[in-house]
Amino acid sequence: MDETIDYAERVAENDWFQLRLIKLAVNQAQDSQGFTAHISAAHTMHILSTVGEGDPGFALKKPEGKRRPMVQRALENYQRHMKE
Repeated sequence: MDETIDYAERVAENDWFQLRLIKLAVNQAQDSQGFTAHISAAHTMHILSTVGEGDPGFALKKPEGKRRPMVQRALENYQRHMKE
């Protein structure tokens, strides 16, 4: 904890404008590596998956509680594998 506070204090001593420019540079580097596109695509797939689970013809039954059907299937497969 002390090490984290020391680091935060050292960062806070820097010029706020330079810190903002560094943050923008890091964000631009991530964007050029496809980070933003990856997040958008992952979110889209998550939303589509959730919508698909509501389809009456969805192949998996909805488990009790909050667990999503594909998570339940993965858990069952893992448990079955561990018994083998």
